[in-house]
Amino acid sequence: VAADLIVHESLSGMVRVPVPLVEDFTKALRPGHPRLTLNVDRIQQLRVLIQGDPAAAAWYRGVRNNATWYLAQPDIAYVPEPIPGQRAQVRPMLWPGRDFMDRVYTLGLVVSIDQDPQALARLKQEVLHALDTWKDWSGSIATFEIAAGMGLAYDWLFDHWSEDERARIRVAINDLAFMEYQTLYQTMVKSAIEKQTIPRNNVALVQLCGAAVAALATLAEQPEKSGPVLTTSFAVMQGVLRGFGDQGSWFEGVNYWNFGVQHLVQYLASLQTATGSDFGLISTHQFPGVEKTAYFPLFMSGPTGAVFNYADTYEGVFSSPSLLWLGSAYQCVGAWQYETRLGKNLNVDSKVASAPKIGHPRNLALRLIYYRPMSQDALLASAMPPLDVVYSGDEVASLRSSWTDPAAVFVGIKGGSAKGNPHAHLDAGTVILEAFGKRWLSEIPPPHYGRGDWPYAKRYMNEDRYLFFQARTEAHNTLLIDPSSQLGGNQSKWGNAVISGLVSTENEALCQVDLTSVYPSASSAIRKVRLFQQRSCLQILDEVALKTPSTVRWHMYTQAPIVLLSQDGRSVTLKFVGGKDPLHDQRMVMRLNSSDLSQHFVIEPAAPIAESPAVLRDSVESFSRIAVVIDKTASLSLDVEILPIDR
Repeated sequence: VAADLIVHESLSGMVRVPVPLVEDFTKALRPGHPRLTLNVDRIQQLRVLIQGDPAAAAWYRGVRNNATWYLAQPDIAYVPEPIPGQRAQVRPMLWPGRDFMDRVYTLGLVVSIDQDPQALARLKQEVLHALDTWKDWSGSIATFEIAAGMGLAYDWLFDHWSEDERARIRVAINDLAFMEYQTLYQTMVKSAIEKQTIPRNNVALVQLCGAAVAALATLAEQPEKSGPVLTTSFAVMQGVLRGFGDQGSWFEGVNYWNFGVQHLVQYLASLQTATGSDFGLISTHQFPGVEKTAYFPLFMSGPTGAVFNYADTYEGVFSSPSLLWLGSAYQCVGAWQYETRLGKNLNVDSKVASAPKIGHPRNLALRLIYYRPMSQDALLASAMPPLDVVYSGDEVASLRSSWTDPAAVFVGIKGGSAKGNPHAHLDAGTVILEAFGKRWLSEIPPPHYGRGDWPYAKRYMNEDRYLFFQARTEAHNTLLIDPSSQLGGNQSKWGNAVISGLVSTENEALCQVDLTSVYPSASSAIRKVRLFQQRSCLQILDEVALKTPSTVRWHMYTQAPIVLLSQDGRSVTLKFVGGKDPLHDQRMVMRLNSSDLSQHFVIEPAAPIAESPAVLRDSVESFSRIAVVIDKTASLSLDVEILPIDR
């Protein structure tokens, strides 16, 4: 079937790489099984690695431990909709589907490397149980994660399935995933026709890549059904890959970058091992952002390892086995080194006696599958990344004093727009700060909207999200203007705050965020962020002009347990240890340099302000708010210096 008869003409404007014909895929398909991410050669390489590489040996020991744990666990139960036809925000089969993927990767890898009969029997039992009892795969994300898992199980155990069992897996993939994929594809075509674009988000990556992996698995046996999925997903995916831009950032933040990219890598790795080619999708350099994207989470992480947690991301040390594959495939040596170093510190035996952490078993298996040692020459030849970066388009930046000093200063700055981003907060201008191995200025994490027992999940994931304190402007390290207005001071979701003017020298770094378009009541609002004094100190300078006099609140949030306000209110000392003496021990001093002596700091709980219409008005534990409140002003210049002191 010719690709041009399958791929809708409305997609032609976003297709940079010619779409292969179905026969191109089938002719390139390598003989034998497995051929998705694993093949005979790779399995033998892994056996050698496990024998000679301490990290690989430890990771595989962890995989085997998790496989042993799974042997005694019950089959994953089908979870029906609470009310038929009324799907919750968190689909009931989402977590069962992810558990299924964990088991496929864990048990399947042990079968591949050791031909373990117990792991083989357990994985076959799990798949057959799902075929017998899972009436549906619950739509959207879960459908295509499960489809990919079924495809991998089909391929990895191909010679262990009877022909009848293979047919049953293909029928399930066709009926429960490919039928839904056709609807998805038509929806994307409609979007291309009406909006000249298609969704560029993590969900689209999961859906397209999951369907394509299942199609690769079953292509040889049913080219008439799997082939069109491969060709159309190859076309539509190019619209999504444009979301990485030229630099590799992702507008939904690090957490959803990780979620989408793990499925993209699963697809790219499977395409390469199954056919020996990516058909030019990345190798023709039409989507340069994909080749650079492994560095995005590194630039968004500080010396503590914790990420800049904007856009529904939780603060924590970032880790993803995708960095190992991306690092090897596109020579992103720094990303490969980062993940390898983290992986070597894993306690692979820590989860044996209890249920493995969600996502951990799959990641441990993938870490081994994607791991390819780099030569010393490649490591020595790699260049250190720049200290500063501005990701234009997504409008996020980071500045730092060093990549190698664990006590280095790190600053994250966020601009951008909430328009079209279901995970956005109204946080333009927000800043975080690390120094001395601690985070001094922090982003309040989002509520646990993914929990099935949180009654507000559906409200949080629609237009009501900006009634929740954590997503509102007042909960971020930025300016709140006119808090008594109908918006309660919230920024406009339709504006776009652009970061520009990066100046990067050995001793200083400076950039500015134009916030004017996100504040309806401002005629001008500029925030300048500067590292100075050998990049050891931070300056935040805000210059605002308002259309009519209004109240402006300057907010910064900290998790430092000791927050000391000076007698004149012009400085604040933050400490993690050492008691209430502001002149001793490691500390951060914030001081007002503005000429207006009426400006002063106040210390407040991390809670909605009095005028706020926020729901769930409780304080956020462990955070304090440092504020400057300026009443009824038409313009202001607010200059704050933040000085780390280590004595």
